[in-house]
Amino acid sequence: MGFKCRFLSSHLNKEESTLISTKEVDPETQTIWSVKGETNHISPETKLDLIKRRFPFTKSNEVLEIIDSFQQECRDSMKAEEEGDSTPKGKGKDQEFDKESGQPVAPQVEQRIKELSEHRIRQREVYLKYKDTRYFAQEKKPLDLHRKKIISPLTTVGNLPYRRLMRKLGADVTYSEMALAIPLIQGTNSEWALPKAHKSEVPGFGVQVACSKAWQAAKAAEALTDSVSDISEINLNSGCPIDLLYRQGSGSALLDNPARMIRCLNAMNYVSKEIPITVKIRTGTKEGHPIAEGLVKRLVNETDVAAITLHGRSRQQRYTKSADWEYVSQVADTLRSAEADFKETEQGKESRDSKKRIQFVGNGDVNNFEDWYRYLEGNTNIDSVMVARGALIKPWIFEEVDSQQYLDKTSTERLEILKDYAQFSMEHWGTDEYGISLCRRFFCEFMSFFHRYVPMGICERYPVKLNERPPNWCGRDDLETLMGSTDVNDWIKLSDMFFGKTDENFVFVPKHKSNSYTSGEARR
Repeated sequence: MGFKCRFLSSHLNKEESTLISTKEVDPETQTIWSVKGETNHISPETKLDLIKRRFPFTKSNEVLEIIDSFQQECRDSMKAEEEGDSTPKGKGKDQEFDKESGQPVAPQVEQRIKELSEHRIRQREVYLKYKDTRYFAQEKKPLDLHRKKIISPLTTVGNLPYRRLMRKLGADVTYSEMALAIPLIQGTNSEWALPKAHKSEVPGFGVQVACSKAWQAAKAAEALTDSVSDISEINLNSGCPIDLLYRQGSGSALLDNPARMIRCLNAMNYVSKEIPITVKIRTGTKEGHPIAEGLVKRLVNETDVAAITLHGRSRQQRYTKSADWEYVSQVADTLRSAEADFKETEQGKESRDSKKRIQFVGNGDVNNFEDWYRYLEGNTNIDSVMVARGALIKPWIFEEVDSQQYLDKTSTERLEILKDYAQFSMEHWGTDEYGISLCRRFFCEFMSFFHRYVPMGICERYPVKLNERPPNWCGRDDLETLMGSTDVNDWIKLSDMFFGKTDENFVFVPKHKSNSYTSGEARR
């Protein structure tokens, strides 16, 4: 009889004692691999197509051909000006080549020259077709960020359980962790886990992508658009200060090359169907040399982005010093002025609805409701304020925004927040040995920020600034003292309350080491 199938019941018709074909299997059985309540799962077939390079990047190929034709036309014009060349554009120079060489051309060379000539003629035709158009302008779903409570994209700590927790605590808009374009295009499992979202995040869930070239941006955006459904926006990361990404030309490196950033945004806008494209930038790459004001003017005139988020620090500053909200406000004013000027042009009248405007979001140093309202109400040209570390240290910050008062959570209330996070983690990563290990690791990553909250009841002055490092303090009870501990072993002790006793071989080193006062390493 052979081996008995352990999963026979999933493909057996018990009444007729016959096997069920794959197409007739119950849909719930087919999606048993997915987690209940989560969305944006890429199908195994699509992922395999990406891995095997069979995915049809139809729209990407179209827009890349258009972009290439514009770039080639620009190169030809510059070359003609330098050399005084009067050769008609779009024609090959094979006759000149023969004349200069004085030798018969090899068949292979002649064939290659012919192919290049035909390709250049094709590029010329594409250029003439699109040169007077905004080829990237597409019909998009409306994006409303006005006065929305927004959580910033956060690498490592901005995972699905944390975003789900923040939705429960009042957030309106959340973003995935930063996904790299090339691994997305290659179908890498770890990268495709990032766009997953909980149903509570929809609508209002954005996916952030980092790339260095237009072809990466186009293909990643098309793969996301065609493979997952519950996305409200795709955000281009142009502000990440990490050296590795910067050297590759991604993240904040795009600030040094605005033309490349614009090509990436236009390529994404062309392929993303009805999903709007947004961008997150910094003031610049070097301290004291801001470029955001000039950049937003180009974004208004040369792209069709739905929203711009500005972090009020340069790449060189990283997360030190205070965010320059005066400059953020200045850029917001410049954006509205540039937008008004653009709408008066012929292209502006044709491409943008008179009531539609680019959403502008400020980011940096928002640690309490007073910061949120001060930055938002200080300039009506700013649509909303994005919160990052402030929501990690104090996840109930949006409850304060709604109530417009400080909420000094007790140790028991804060423990309930940790309990919710632990529960959401186990539902997402599972409760087997590997799943609990992941839950514990990310719980400790969350604690590397959460422990920095200083209770209002023990402060001489309040609020505490985001970059301040207060002296050691003792809480109002033992649990509050434990949750405020800077010792990583105490974070692990807290994790034992939810995930059971830690394995003796468990080692935790915070990824964001700057957020731990001590050595930042613990071994059990």
